[in-house]
Amino acid sequence: MSTADTIERLRAAALQQPGARERASGIVKFQCPACAEEGHDEHRDNAGLFLRDGTWGCAFASGNPTLGRAHWEAIGRALGTFASNGAPRAERKTDSAPANENETAPLGIGLGAFLARDFPPTTSYIEGIMSDDGGGWIAGEEKLGKTLYAMAEGLALSTGEQLAGLFKIPEPRRVLFLEEEDSPRRAHRRLRALIRGLGYDPEEPAIRETLDHQFLIDVWGGFSLDSPLMMQRLEGTIDAFRPHVVYIDVLRKVTIRALKDEVQMGAILAALDDLRRRYGVIFRIVHHYRKVQGFRTGRGSQEIGGSFVLGAWAENSVYLEPIGRKQGAVRFSVQCLGGHPKSGHRWTGQNRPKERALKAECVVARS
Repeated sequence: MSTADTIERLRAAALQQPGARERASGIVKFQCPACAEEGHDEHRDNAGLFLRDGTWGCAFASGNPTLGRAHWEAIGRALGTFASNGAPRAERKTDSAPANENETAPLGIGLGAFLARDFPPTTSYIEGIMSDDGGGWIAGEEKLGKTLYAMAEGLALSTGEQLAGLFKIPEPRRVLFLEEEDSPRRAHRRLRALIRGLGYDPEEPAIRETLDHQFLIDVWGGFSLDSPLMMQRLEGTIDAFRPHVVYIDVLRKVTIRALKDEVQMGAILAALDDLRRRYGVIFRIVHHYRKVQGFRTGRGSQEIGGSFVLGAWAENSVYLEPIGRKQGAVRFSVQCLGGHPKSGHRWTGQNRPKERALKAECVVARS
């Protein structure tokens, strides 16, 4: 039996498992039989079959080699690959499995029924900057403080303190921060300084307890948008921690795909959108502007590096630009789908002993 036939047979078997659903990212998610036996996996999506190469695994057990092997074997038996004793089962021809009902169901509902639905109003996460309508970019040229700003934004969200002393946080939100740009030492130094800038002592046990509950960080963990295993671990973390916002720093460090290739970039964004639809999480990705000579003439989304699909994907973004040629204050503009801010802003990082505070002020909008 060819590899393609084997993967199709595994796919058909996976779609018969409890909770089975095929994702746009090329993964069939379903209930892990070992997790079910242990009394968890209430969402019935810990197990995953990767259609690219026919491998499978369990998100819950991925961090434990011994547990991971046991769950891997349990999933293999459920897919018909192993006999009950764990030995590989000989390949055999089988009749095609019945089509998944999702594949044959008609598309759409009546407009009247759609209009009869009630949708909750948009929830503001950071007034004037971010809402639950969708994620976007924190982008700009090199060495402007994009990572520092992203950390400050995440800390403001997680603590409920105003961002840069100006932008209100209606309600604290949980944050997952995937840091692949800064080293652990630099991230540690910056975050401690920013926490002090908010008026808190990072040594205080109560503050640490709050941050443990609200802010989950992974520094230099090797996260990659190209790795099916990493994407499965990301989904498992989102499922367990339930963050409202996931920060990824920085795009060029988490993918080796061609940024200018719209198909490759579209596949990455589709995988993130799939997580957004199923878990309600939004993504904020740090990214760089394209290289140019002279002055920039486009808006922020038109200046980011890579394919046009990257700019079109964003719904709430922040773009940083230098003010003058010397390092110092930085102007940032906000672009939101469905509207434009009435004013631009600039912010500066102010250093005091063992402390860094971001200060912002309104400035006249400039086109």
